[in-house]
Amino acid sequence: MKKIKKIISILFICLLLALSLRIVWFFAALNLRMDFSQNYRKIDGYEKIVFVEGDVAFKRSFWGLRKCDIDLTQFDEEGSMKETEAYRTVKSIVGDNIYISQCVESPDGNMILYSEAHPWGEGAPTDDEDHYYKVLDTRDMSIITIYKCPMKGYKLYWQ
Repeated sequence: MKKIKKIISILFICLLLALSLRIVWFFAALNLRMDFSQNYRKIDGYEKIVFVEGDVAFKRSFWGLRKCDIDLTQFDEEGSMKETEAYRTVKSIVGDNIYISQCVESPDGNMILYSEAHPWGEGAPTDDEDHYYKVLDTRDMSIITIYKCPMKGYKLYWQ
């Protein structure tokens, strides 16, 4: 009986530790814009993708997003509107059940950068969602996630 109590205690402590680490990671990813995945390196021209929040621009780096000095007046607000041919192409690939908030074509027209929003729970009393920023290669219809984050929506531009 003592062994069972000891095992349960150890499992409970491990569970609390895992939960604590998950909470710390959530706030680090949210506030420090961290994402260690390196899939974005597979995209030709990823250096010219710009994420904008308010009047601050960011670019993808090893750690996630890093702040950069870019003149935001060069970007056309219409560039990320929904009802474009790029939007229809993405919707035909990912389907109608995925919410696409933005679509931007690459300068060469071979890729489409877009944003997917995934709610945390269907019917849940919250507006919280995870955002996935992906690139669709129209030549082979492959999709690569270049950045993901909780609860942060960015405007997307491709210089």
